[in-house]
This record gives sequence, structure tokens and C-alpha cells, in this order.
Amino acid sequence: MRELRIVGLALAVALMVLPGVSWGVELDTETCETYAAFNIGGTTLGSILTLLHVTGVPTNWAVWDYELIEGEDGDGILDQWQMAILAAVICADAKEGADLSLIQGQYQTNLGLVDGVVDQLGDLADQIPRAIDLMVGNAEADPPVTGIIPGLSAIPEIQGVTTDWPDAGDTLADSLVELSSLMDDVGGYVGYLSSIVTAFNTIGPWMAGMGGLSTEMQDRVDDLMGEVTGFFGDFSAMGALLEGLLYQYGPGGVVTPDLIGTELAAEMTEMAELAQTIGVTIPEFVIYGSAGKTADEPLSALGDFDDDGVSNLVVYQGIVASGGGIADFVAAATGSNPFWPGNPNLPVAGLLGLGVMAGALVTGGAFKLRKRS
Repeated sequence: MRELRIVGLALAVALMVLPGVSWGVELDTETCETYAAFNIGGTTLGSILTLLHVTGVPTNWAVWDYELIEGEDGDGILDQWQMAILAAVICADAKEGADLSLIQGQYQTNLGLVDGVVDQLGDLADQIPRAIDLMVGNAEADPPVTGIIPGLSAIPEIQGVTTDWPDAGDTLADSLVELSSLMDDVGGYVGYLSSIVTAFNTIGPWMAGMGGLSTEMQDRVDDLMGEVTGFFGDFSAMGALLEGLLYQYGPGGVVTPDLIGTELAAEMTEMAELAQTIGVTIPEFVIYGSAGKTADEPLSALGDFDDDGVSNLVVYQGIVASGGGIADFVAAATGSNPFWPGNPNLPVAGLLGLGVMAGALVTGGAFKLRKRS
């Protein structure tokens, strides 16, 4: 009984030097399916970036600090490590005193937002081939398509008409050159569309996780998706251009009617309507743990998941400096293991005291064993 009292006293002393120790979570990298899904998603995205010849982004997601890419300042913690905290929370059972259910629910919300993006990409996979046929023509289509670009190029009277697209002062002739280049670019990726949609289902959990880590990360993910939505924004502008031409030069046009014949006008009308539906809406991901910013965001670098007064970044730096790994970081950052090397809440004297008490307990136990023997 005396030994149990000593152990209890040692633990009490330890807790006295640890302010605000909360219910923590631990990460089992072998059994946590969400952790595996994040890593598979990040790896898949790296492969897609390689396939699309994207430069400036590491293909190995394990070395990403995404805010550092393209000269951004970054938050100082590898994204895989931050995502590991989220994975541990998702895989954990709800604990008394720990508000894990909030983050778990927010993750489901973000997954739903990603599902919406996947649906839109699925629509694109159906729409883009038809759009290319309408723009460049396809004699094998049913029914055959003459093509808007060659059709408009064959009307000399309107080549000098100012369209201001894609740049101010551009003429229709300039616009047709740009449209032809755009169709060449899009056509080069048509064969990948179905694969990208399939891959996005794999990337979905990763995107849902990354998009809610912090306000800064949300902005970076928005930038990544903006590369896609900005591209499809060209289709919307193109639709408006075609409608304007039809209004002025199509059947019954207000400037020079019937320069654009009925067959070409029908193709332009279909394309203008299709262009209004082609696109991807960027979802507004929920920031995990808070609607606030920076220190109020528990998964961010400046956040403090376990409210012990030590930021996640300081914990990360301490764990890395001591040679620890991802699971060690999760346990330390969430408060599951407050005795991590370098914890400023553990004064040297406090650690020495614990060591002395532990040594005394071991010595006392050994003495008692020798006495009994």
C-alpha cells in the first residue's frame, strides 16, 4: 500500500506542474482508417500533379508544408503531421470532457462539400466532349457538327468586330484564335477526365481535411481549386460572347441579320447554354474546432489543441528536435502525453523531482525485496 501511495504522490506532483491538461487522443497509424485515407489521398494527388506536369509543387505530399509552396510563408508544421491530429480525432471515440464530436461533425460537413465537387466534375466529364465537338466540329458526331470556330472564321464581315475577349480591344479574329487554343488545351485532357473524377473520390478525404485545418490552409486549398474554376470561367465568358454575336448577326440580328446561318446559330445557341453550366464551385470548408482565426483554430500551427498554453508549432518543434514521430506529436499536441521532451510546462526542477521520486520508489522496492528474501 505504501508503494501505491508513493506512485499516487508522484503523479499528483506531475499534474501540479501541468496547467490545463485535457483529455487527449492518440494515433494508431496501423488501425486508423482516416489516417490511411489522408495519406492515400495525398499520394494520389501527387501522382496527378506529375501526370499534368504541374511544376512548383512537391509530388511527395509527406514533405508538404503547403503554405510554403510558391514562396508563401508557411506555418512551420508539415501538413501530414497536422492532418494526423485530425485523423486521430476522427478515429477516436467521444470522451467525457473532450469536444471531439464538434470536429468529427465538421469533418462530415466538409466531406459533403467535397462530394458536391465530385458531382460537378462528373458532369464535366459528360459536358466537355460535347463542348469540344460544338466548338471545333465533328463529322462523326450524331448528328454531325460543323463547328463554331470554323463556322465563324468563314464569315469575313465580322472578323474585325470588337469582342474585348479575352483581352480589352480584341477582335473576333483574336477571340477565335484564343478559343482554338483553349479547345486544344481542353482536348488534351479529355482522356483524363474520367480518371480525374475517379481519383477525386480518393482525394476527397484529404481535401476535406486540408481545407479545414486553418484559415490560411483554406485559402491555399481555395487557390488550388481556383486553378480549375478559373479555367472553366473561360467557358462562361465564351457563352456570353456567342450570345452577343447571335444577337447582332444571327437570324433576325439587330446589326446585320442572317450573317450567321441557321445551322451555325443552332450550334452557337447550344454551346452558349452549355457554357453556363460548365464549371466547378469552390466550397467554403468549415475550419475545424472554431469559426474564429489563428489561435482559436486548434489544428493550426498557432493553435493550442489541448489548451495548455503551448502552441502546436512549439510542440512540433520539440518533438522533431527530440527525434519523435507523427504519433508522438499527436499525443503531445492533444495532451495525451504531456511529458514530451521540451514541454515548457515541465520545469527542469519538476522533472528532476519526478526522477528522484521514481528512483526512490525503485530503490525502496528493491530494498524491500532484498529484505524479504
